Amino acid sequence: MSFLNEPENTSGTKGVTIQRGLFGRLPDGQEVSTFRLVAENGSSVTFSEYGSALVSIQMPDRSGNLGDVILGYPTLEQYLEDPWYMGAVVGRFANRIGEASFQLNGSRIELTPNQPPHHLHGGLNGFNKKLWKGEILNHPEGPSLRMTCLSPHGEEGYPGTMKVSMIATMTKPGELQLLLQAESDRDTIVNLTMHPYFNLAGNGGNILDHKLQIESSSYLELDHDGIPTGAKKPAEGSPFDFCSARRIGERIEDDSQQLSWAGGYDHCFVWQSGARELKRLARVEEHLSGRSLELFSTALGVQFYSGNFLGVDAPSQALERYKPRQGFCLEPQAWPDAPNHKAFPDVMLRPGELYSHRIVYRFGATSVSEG
Repeated sequence: MSFLNEPENTSGTKGVTIQRGLFGRLPDGQEVSTFRLVAENGSSVTFSEYGSALVSIQMPDRSGNLGDVILGYPTLEQYLEDPWYMGAVVGRFANRIGEASFQLNGSRIELTPNQPPHHLHGGLNGFNKKLWKGEILNHPEGPSLRMTCLSPHGEEGYPGTMKVSMIATMTKPGELQLLLQAESDRDTIVNLTMHPYFNLAGNGGNILDHKLQIESSSYLELDHDGIPTGAKKPAEGSPFDFCSARRIGERIEDDSQQLSWAGGYDHCFVWQSGARELKRLARVEEHLSGRSLELFSTALGVQFYSGNFLGVDAPSQALERYKPRQGFCLEPQAWPDAPNHKAFPDVMLRPGELYSHRIVYRFGATSVSEG
């Protein structure tokens, strides 16, 4: 396999610097570094080599005060224990694969059933549990960060040795551009995304008063285990209607079987298959701070998760800092369980092909509170 290409359309600004630091050491002694991308206005984005995770995004509110708009932990040890994919790259296949299996070229592929009997976010040791290698790419326009990792053939049951890359660039203050790429030496499947939990208030409260707009009028119906039934449902008039901006908490407690089974929102909003151009998927506002977030991606779906089980059954006291609905996820991705639904957009990756997924987070702040 050739090494992954640098994207031609990814560049930085001359006012951005990248600072490298030591986050800690793994139990086997390997060092884990952090990389902090800092813009001239003080806004910053910090990644960890462990999980290629976003550990902090510092953005100004309407008064210019910086605050962390994602959830995270202060120590590497907490990320080692974290069961909620906090800020990480997830894969090889984001979201769920029903019965932890799928057909590939006439053979049944069996994956690790880490959410028995199903497979979630790449298995027990997905990309969120890998030590990635970080390096700074220097361009005349400014620096970028590249993270890489290797997934061997058979890992978590997936066929093919896969090389994965993430390139992160602050194209301007308040805008983070990511490029996820992958290559495989055998036919396989792939679906990569980022898994940060956002809270634009930056104050530790819940996210129910955030106003959300999703640029899709349909979502995938789920069964009681969160596996798509194959049906695409219209959002209009339902608790899933975010075509116009409204509070996340406005209808989250409605009498809906879909909401009841998921404990809130944990559903994939979808676009029709076709050209995977960069498009706006969602916009979020938090009126007290004035902060806003726009999400752009080349993906054909976005999983909206309202953080329903954050902090529940925390494996240690160190992870009890967060509570349900303290953060929300917007995960641009392929449709969940796609390998088991012929009508869903294709997720195959073949030798010689390059998987490429662009994500852009654009932050802003309003000058006047809208109440």
